[in-house]
Parts: sequence; structure tokens; C-alpha cells
Amino acid sequence: AGGPWFDQLSGRLLRNRKARVRMTKGIHLICPSLSRQALVFLSNLDKRLFFIVPWMGQSLVGTTDTDFAGDPGSVQAEEDEVRYLLDSLRPFIPSIWQRQLFYCYAGVRALVPDRGTPSSISRMHRIVDEAENGVSGLISVIGGKITGYRAIAKEAVDIICAKLGVRHECRTAAILLPGSRGHEISNPLSIKFLDEKTVRHLYSIYGSRASEIVDLAQSESRLRVPLAPGYHLDIAAQVVYGIRKEQCFRAGDFLLRRTLLGFSPDQGRRALPGVIACMGDELNWSATKRAEELDAYMQWIHRTNQDSSTAPGGP
Repeated sequence: AGGPWFDQLSGRLLRNRKARVRMTKGIHLICPSLSRQALVFLSNLDKRLFFIVPWMGQSLVGTTDTDFAGDPGSVQAEEDEVRYLLDSLRPFIPSIWQRQLFYCYAGVRALVPDRGTPSSISRMHRIVDEAENGVSGLISVIGGKITGYRAIAKEAVDIICAKLGVRHECRTAAILLPGSRGHEISNPLSIKFLDEKTVRHLYSIYGSRASEIVDLAQSESRLRVPLAPGYHLDIAAQVVYGIRKEQCFRAGDFLLRRTLLGFSPDQGRRALPGVIACMGDELNWSATKRAEELDAYMQWIHRTNQDSSTAPGGP
């Protein structure tokens, strides 16, 4: 399951090195709220569909769909792509060019190859038993989208079980995701050492696992401290929980993949020093390591801002 790196990975394992993934690139813009509802439009430039989605008090505008042939790890929004979305949006929201853009981000889709424009390529997946290509112990998942990941995983596991002669009823449809059981908090006011809004915020992110973070905060007063002014809902206990229970060992991973702080208007800048301080104390980081983590995350912010800043009204 190599995603956009599939051809690079399979090329090391298989004799047949023919490309089996078509990579396409999409970008999104994050800006102040434009609408209370999700809206869908057709661009006057090329009749492609694009959308505005309310998200975290902001608006998410997207997306582009173009072929991509570079390193998926270096993908970023380019000036012409940002301009395309802004020009597509201008007939519907004329003031968009005077609005501030908080930032933009880009991603790469790994699709099953087919003819046609990038937007017309199916998002369906294909699962391949690589025994037909000379590697008997390898199953490849190509294409697909995260929205169907459990069904895709079931299909892959069914193939593996058949190869191993294992017969067992699949239980994935009946297994709850972590934190999904009993996530409603009955009485947040009973937790005296945390603000009610903080408790509700924790349950909105972690579900029933929020009780573990509350327990951490109860055990040590330093873990109840907000990560930064303006981030009063996120506390130090989340950092410790991320390290101990979620295999989180980078500041960027915490901000972007364990919480939503990296998707706030300032992309977690104000929280970054507090996050690094908490992680550094928990993991015994040196001053050099702390500086490296700060620099690495600021480089990420630079990548997501350098092209949005070229647009009128940009940061």
C-alpha cells in the first residue's frame, strides 16, 4: 500500500517495472469563512467542478486535478494553481481577490492508470496478487480513496486468507474505531480541574479516549496548561498522550496528524514552542534537537505559504 510511491517501491521487488499508478495533483486554499454551507460550482475557465466547504470556522476551497510526475514528498501548490482557483471563484464571490489566504496545501492521488483527463480517471481501486508477476508473497493495493479504506482492507485480507487457507468471518463492519464507544460526556462540570469547553473539545477529537487525557491532566498539574495563548482548548496532556499512546515523536506529526492545530489560521505557530517544550521534556530532547524540530515545522509552513502569498490579499 505505497500510495503515490507505489511504482518506486514495487520497482525494487518486481521484474516488471511498468508504471501501474497514475499520479494526479490537487491543491486546496484555506481562507476566512465564505459561506455557512458547502457550495459546488463549475469553473468558467474549463467547466471543472470545484467546491467551498466550511471547515473549522474557515473555508476550504478546492480542488485542482492535474497530472504529476515528481517526488510526491515535495509536492506543493504553485502560483498558477492558486490563481486558477481564485479566478474560478471570482464570478461567484467577486471579493475573493481582496480576501486573505491563510495558506494552501497540495497532495498527490495514486490512481489506477487509465486514459482521459485527470478529472475523468476513476477513483476505484485494484488489488493484485503479485504471484502473477513472480513474487508469491506480495499483495498490492492500487488506487482507491480513504473513504473506502475499510472495504478495501476487507477485500485485501480476504485474498490473503484465501491464499493461507484461513476461513473466518470478516468482522470489520462490526468493530468500532478507537474512541468511538461511549464518546458522549455526561457531565463535563464534574471535571473540576479543566474548563468545560476544554473537556468538550477533547471529547470532540478523541471520543471516549479523551478520558485517558483527562486522567493525565488530573495526575499532573503541568499537563493541564494550555499549549499557548489563543489555544486555551488544547493542553499539554495531549502531547504526552500522543507520545505514549499514538507513536508521535515529531512536533509536525502532533500538530498536523494528532490534533487539528496545524490547520488553524496560523497553522499552529503559536502552539509550536509549547509543543516542542512538552515533547522535549517527555523525550529528553537536547537543545539542538528542539531547534531542529522548530526549523522543520517552520519549513513546512513556508512550503504551504510561499504561493498563497503571491495572490492579492495573501499573507
